[in-house]
Order: sequence, then structure tokens, then C-alpha cells
Amino acid sequence: MSYQQSILTGILVGLVIGIILPCTDGFGQPMIRKKADKFFSRSDYHKAIPYYITDIARHQHPNSVKNLAACYWHTRDYDLAVHWYSNAVATENCEPIHYLHYAQALMSAGNYSLAEEWLKKYSGSAPDDRRAKHLLRASRMADQLKQDSSNYQVSRMEFPGFPSVLCPLPYREGLIFVSNRYNFMINRRFNYTGYSSLDLYHARLEDGNISGKPRLLQGQINSRFHDGPATIGGEMIYFTRSNQAPDQSGMKQLSIWSARLSGGSWIQTERLPFVKDAHSYAHPTISADGNWMIFAADLPGGYGQMDLYVVHRKGEQWSNPVNLGPAINTEGNEVFPVFNGNQRLYFSSDGHIGLGGLDIYEASYYRDKWDHVINPGYPLNSNKDDFSLSWDSTNTLGYFSSNRSGIPGMDEIYRIKRMAPAEVPCEPFREQDLCFTISEESSQDLDTTILQYEFDLGDGTKVRGKRAYHCYQQTGVYTLKLNVIDVLTNDLYFNEATYELVIPEPSAAYIHSPDTAITGEPLVLDASMSALPGCQITAYHWDLGDGYRLTGEKVMHTYRDTGLVSVRLTVSGDSAHFPCQTCSYKPVRVIASEAAEALGFTPQKPGERLRKLQSLETISRMQDIHYTIELASVDTPIPLKEFESLGEPVTVRQVSQQYHYTVGDYEELLAAHPMFVKAKQRGFRQAMVKALKNNQLITEEDTTLFLKPTEDASLYRVTLVKGTLTDEDMNPLEVEIAWEDLIKQQIIGRTTSNAEDGSFTIELENGRIYGYYIEMDDYLPYSNHLDLRWETKHIVLRDSIRLLRFKDLGKDPQILNNLFFGFDQYTLEPASYSELARVAALLKRNLGSKIEIAGHTDNLGTSAYNLVLSKKRANAVKHYLIDQGCNESNIIAVGYGSSQPMNANLTDDDRRQNRRVSIKWLPVK
Repeated sequence: MSYQQSILTGILVGLVIGIILPCTDGFGQPMIRKKADKFFSRSDYHKAIPYYITDIARHQHPNSVKNLAACYWHTRDYDLAVHWYSNAVATENCEPIHYLHYAQALMSAGNYSLAEEWLKKYSGSAPDDRRAKHLLRASRMADQLKQDSSNYQVSRMEFPGFPSVLCPLPYREGLIFVSNRYNFMINRRFNYTGYSSLDLYHARLEDGNISGKPRLLQGQINSRFHDGPATIGGEMIYFTRSNQAPDQSGMKQLSIWSARLSGGSWIQTERLPFVKDAHSYAHPTISADGNWMIFAADLPGGYGQMDLYVVHRKGEQWSNPVNLGPAINTEGNEVFPVFNGNQRLYFSSDGHIGLGGLDIYEASYYRDKWDHVINPGYPLNSNKDDFSLSWDSTNTLGYFSSNRSGIPGMDEIYRIKRMAPAEVPCEPFREQDLCFTISEESSQDLDTTILQYEFDLGDGTKVRGKRAYHCYQQTGVYTLKLNVIDVLTNDLYFNEATYELVIPEPSAAYIHSPDTAITGEPLVLDASMSALPGCQITAYHWDLGDGYRLTGEKVMHTYRDTGLVSVRLTVSGDSAHFPCQTCSYKPVRVIASEAAEALGFTPQKPGERLRKLQSLETISRMQDIHYTIELASVDTPIPLKEFESLGEPVTVRQVSQQYHYTVGDYEELLAAHPMFVKAKQRGFRQAMVKALKNNQLITEEDTTLFLKPTEDASLYRVTLVKGTLTDEDMNPLEVEIAWEDLIKQQIIGRTTSNAEDGSFTIELENGRIYGYYIEMDDYLPYSNHLDLRWETKHIVLRDSIRLLRFKDLGKDPQILNNLFFGFDQYTLEPASYSELARVAALLKRNLGSKIEIAGHTDNLGTSAYNLVLSKKRANAVKHYLIDQGCNESNIIAVGYGSSQPMNANLTDDDRRQNRRVSIKWLPVK
């Protein structure tokens, strides 16, 4: 990125999103054109405009036409930009970038149909530029993006005496904002637009409106340069400042500076250490905990013009900038980021799907990255530039900037009131339909006069054939088996596959719709089956997963692009005593209309009974599979002479603590049938065929893994945690295992490990964060957790657990897996309380016991900082236990910082495991 940027729309946005397009015709050009080109090359667009107009009136030079159009585009006078670009694109050898700017200006002027034509032309010249693809979608979706005005209420704010105001930031019962108000004491006009330079002001608010006269921020923060926008973190302010005085020539680069509040003034201004010369850094925003900063920059290796980057603070040190990645950044400009808490980010872009100009977008943070970018739509966004959205502490009243009034170079601040629910915990959608079609189309062909497939549907129902349609009577978990049956004897011959079918309780926010949509064809989504017990439903809010939001009990939407989208429904209501709301989300696969025709697929009509189709990948379809006949499976060995009547050698295989006696080795399933019949005739009534892979029995050992849904399947996914539970000497234990929803702190399930081998299986519905734990007399408790909030697949995890006896206290520290702190924080999050409540109860039951609570960190940051953080986390645990009634004298809290790592700190996963709190139960004296 060779071009430079400057601060805020008109002044900021114009240069930030500007591309310098020098178009000169060499020697001999008229003096007027030469002077215009000089101003243009220095980004003095305001001064260049009258010279280009004069030159065009005399000579009609094509470069002057193109540059004049670009001047109006950079200064955001889109109506005049449209006029001159319509002439520029007709000139010879017009560069493709002018097609893009013409289309963007057309969209900002509201002419989406003509914009689509020029976007297609630009896309043909620059097929790899995602901006054209996004803007094409945006031009087609403009009507839908402008459709919903019920989520927000927007009104313009009055700032008497201020020609342009922008970048509002709620602060101390008022707003910090940026303005180019003329200061008669210092004449500081900016050649880019002809307006004065930017300063930072503060205005008091009453009932959301300006009260009194706004004042300049005091201290060293406002200078002879452009200053603003700003972000506040505690007693620190971070702001953008241009590197050169506005009246100097050449491009103006931007830097991020800080200042400290002292006695009502901002002092000790200094440039942040990660800012380097030769590039622009602008629009900082600081997270709620003060440890993350996101900003816009034009650093090398980015995705477009201005990208968003993040830095982390450890003590007084800042990390190097890291690009937020392609989910956020495009070939265009991503600017004006604003944190909303630690998990939500607002920013503006001209590269994502929008209405024109800069639109405001919302992104969420999960799994260590920013993703899920959505456009909130109208009226927050318009076809002009909309940017710098900040919410107040209630998250219901916000402020943002826009030039939607249409006056070139003039920005205003708007107040926005959120009408939709601000934050609603969302659960995976659960169908209420209990009827399923279950099939196995890829199973092998069998001689049906001897063998036949049979589905055991888990509720006592059995259906012969490769397809079964069945309606269950109630929700629950069912073990489904696809078996091969000997037709003559009706004996079980072979188990082809086994898996769990989970039918959860119905969701309160009910999304009645097909699981598959076709591009270009309307999809009907119905919420009429939703229920809020004790409440009267008053509103239905839909987020359709592709940037659109609608309201209503029944809505219709047309998807333009293929892929998997997540449809989210929020249902709100009122009762006599309290407001109530709930939320569900559901995946919908969007397929191309051409593919639908080839497959003979037709979309489901609204109101039809919902069904689910499930297909299994069976054992017999695996590679290198052989078959054998299991004669017996017992706990104690059987003399081999008991099998002599078969006249064939018998093999003994030991799996766990079971002895499996098998005969024969066959490459085909049907080939084992004669020996199977012989074994039955010789009295081995339990005989059945089992599968071998690498000479190991796999049937019924791993068949729950062979779950492979078809493309349009919508069965609710679960995660299975399988393992064994033993003491330190590997003796199996029969113990109850409980699991809970850590967010709601509610026990939701229990199971007991097998007394013979200690085996257990826990079934967890995806979409939540779980804790599971074990308590047993004379043993130390065990706990762990799983975050499945974003898991969409059916997976199996293994966890082999060994319990430590109380008599071995002090041998090893016990890691508390279910403690949670915010990033770089030492305040316990509520999800930790269940874990510590069990520790407190155990400590109070064993009054003579003492514990050492140890805090540990990774190696990021200084040793001194990590030592302090680890000690504070250990003390937080100690104080919680004391508040629960534990004896303070029995609790020791220490911090080891990064001095005792479990792993080498080489990867994020290593460092995550090193960040821990452990308890060591000290021997009782």
C-alpha cells in the first residue's frame, strides 16, 4: 500500500479511503492543468477542482475529466462525482479503478441498478477483487437492507455553531467528539476540503441532547495538527494525530498518540511505540479491560487499503500489530473501529455488503478471532458514509456519524435508540417434529433369501429394509442400530452401524422453515409456533445470516449466494411482572438453482410436516475390513476344547477385560454365513459376525463414530465424552458423574461409571459450555469443562480419569479446570462459582485439611507482571472460599507467575494450559 491517508470523513474518510490517481500528460500541458495536477498529486482536492473545471472548459482533456471526478469522489460530493465519472468512463484508456469509484458514487447516490452495470465491468477487469463481488451483492440487496426500520430509532443531534461534527464517544455524562470548527485565534484551514483542522471537544448531555456550549478538551491534546478521533481507557486517552501541519504540502500520515488525565487536563502526550514511520495508524479503540486496542492502518501485507489491526498490552508494553484477517478486512477500507464491551466490535467499511459509501458493521469475538460480520441495515446505515458508532453503558442508546444530509464534506452526529433486544443468549434450534426417515443407501448388496437389513430404532420398534420411517412418542436419546438378520432363523447376524439419535426438548423460539433454500427463490420462515411461558409475545426479530434483519411472525427472504447461513430468531414479550425474551439459531444451507434442478430438488412448502433424512457410513464400507464369527465374549477364559466341535481353529482376543473367542477370517460378509449356521447348530447361541480391522475387533467398539449425515440433514448434533474412571492403581471405580451448564450453573445430567471396567459415556448437546465433575468419599474431587457453544459436528472425545485418595494428599496439585478469568483479569467470572462451591464444601467437611492455591501464567509479558497477576488470581480464589465460610487460616495463596510451566509455551494451546490455578491439598498433621 503506497498511498497515504488522513483523518475522518471529508477530512478523515476522504483521505483514509482515497486512492491517488495521477493522470498527467507530460510536457507541454497548459499551465492551468499543470497547476491542477500539482494540487491533485498533493491531495489538495479542494484547490484542484476550480483549475480542472477551467481546463475542461477550454480543452476537454480526458485526464482532467477523470481527475475532476476523482476530486469530487475524494471529497465525497457524490452527486457531482456521478456526473463527472459518467464522462470519465467514456474516455479512452480509462483505468478500471474509475469504474469501481463510479459504481460506488452511484450507490451513494442511490442508483443501484446502474451501479450494478459498472461493478460487472470492473469485476471483469479485476476478477480477484472481492469488493466488486460484495458491492454487486449489495446493489441487489439494497431494498432488503433498507426494508427494516423497526430495530433502531435514529434522530439528528444539534450542535449550534459547529459546521461539522463527528466521531462521538460517550464520556462523563456527555460526548467527546471531533469538529473542524474554525478557530479565529489560529487560522488553520485544510487544503483537502477547504475547512479548518480537527480538534477534540466535550459536550454535556441531558436526556440525550447537547446541554450548554461544547468546550475544547484541555491540556496538550489539541495541537496545530489534526487531532481525533479518540478512545478512553481509564485515565488514558488514545487519539489520532496527523504527522504534518495542515498547511504543509505533501501527504499527511497519521499516528496514534496517548495522553494522561491529570487535574482535568490531558498531559504527557506521546506517540505509541508500535507506530512506525512511513505508514498511517488511525482510529484507535480500547477494550473495556484496557488490554486490547484495535485500529486502522495501511501496513504492508494487508488485504486492502486500510485494514483493522489489534495490539495487546502487557503491563506497560504493547505487542506488535496483528491483522484481524479476511473475515473483517477486504480489498477496500475498514476504518473507525469501536469496541462494545470485549466481545463485540463495530467498524465501518466500503468493501463489505452495504448500502453505499461507508456502512457500519458488527462483528463478534469467539475462538480467539473476530468473525460473523453483519450489516445492521437501515436506518443505522444509509447510502452515504456512516461510521463511528458508540453505545452508552446501557447498550440501548448510541451515537454515530453520517454525512447523509447530502452537504458535501459535512458530517453530523446522530442519536440511535435500540428497539430490538440488545444482548440475548441464543440456543441451537430444536425441532419439535418427532418423525424421521432413516436410510442407508450405501450399504452392501445382500442375498435377501439368506440375509436382510433391519433397523432397531431404539424404542422397541424394528423395521426390515434399508429405509425406515418412524415417529417417536417423546423426546429423548435413542440408540439406533442397523443390523443384518439371518432370515431363516431371525437371529442377529451382524451389526452394520450403531449411533445415538438425540431428540431434545422443543425450543421456545421456534423456527419453522426448510433446512435448504434455493438462490433466487423466496424462503418463508415462520415463528408462530414459538412459546414464552407466562409471557405474551410482542415481537419477533430475525437475523437471516447474510446481513439482513427482518421483524414479524412470518417473514419471506431471498438468498443470493450459496453456502451455509445461520438464521437467528429472537422472541420478546411481556408479562404482568417482567419482560421476557428468548433466542434460537438454525443452520440453513443455500444451494444454487442450477444444482437444485439437476438434483430434482424442490423447496419445502411452508406448513408441510418437517422430516429429517439421515444416512450412515457403515463398517462394511471401510477399507481393509475382514469378518469373523464371535462365538463367546466372557470375563473369564474358556478352555479351547469347548470349541473342538467346530473343527476349525479358534482365536482368543482380549479387549479391555473381556475374552472374545472367534473362528474364521472372511473377506466378504456373506462368506461367513455357512460357519455362522454351523456355530448355531453346535449350540453357540450367542454367535454373530464381527468386523476386523488390522486384526482388531471394531464392531460395537467404535460404531458410534460412523455418523455421516447427508448434505441436507438437520439432526441435532451431540458430543460424546467417553472414558474410564479408575483409582491410581488402575482399579475401576463405580462413581456418579454429573454435568452442568456452566453459564446457567444448573445440573442437567448424571450417569454412573461401569463397576466392571470403569467405562462411562456423557452425551452433551452442542451449543453450550459444560462442566462435569466427580465426587466420591475418600477421594479428591475431579472436574473439567468443554466449550461446545460453536461446535456443529457430531464428535467423540476421550477422557481417562484417575481419582486420588485423601490419604495421598500433597502428592500432586489438583488443577481447577472450571475456573474462568477475563483476558489479563483476576476477577472470577460467574461460571467459576459452581467449581469453587464444591471446593468450599469439601474443605468445610474436612476441617483439618489445608490447601495451597497456586496461580500460574504463560510467558507472555514481563516476569514481574505475570507474578503479580498470578498472585491476584490465587487471592481471588482464596477470598471466594473465605466468603463461603472456609477458615482463612487453612488457605494459603501463592503466585508462581510463569516459573512453573506445564508446557513449553510454544503454541497458543501450550500457553492456554500454562494459564491455570491449582489446589494442593496439604497433608493433615
